[in-house]
Amino acid sequence: MSYRWSHVLIGFLVVLVVSLSADAQTPVPDSKQKANNANANANVNAEEAAVFDRILNHVHFDNDGTELSETEAVIRIQSQAGVEEFGQLVFGYS
Repeated sequence: MSYRWSHVLIGFLVVLVVSLSADAQTPVPDSKQKANNANANANVNAEEAAVFDRILNHVHFDNDGTELSETEAVIRIQSQAGVEEFGQLVFGYS
């Protein structure tokens, strides 16, 4: 495993543990509070060209040292600038 990927994996695990512990301590809001929070978040991000609603990273490491990395994102495009930024996605590969 390369130096860079080991740090990415450690960072991902730290974020996962911190987010899980934070979720365990947070009380579950009722549906009315969820709706109010969603409206407040929409107003905060109203000026943004694009908003990432969800990002999921899946990484699989094999015993032979190879890896498979998948990223899934839900991006809300809110303006022409967002269309220009995300209209054509370029991915590198080797």
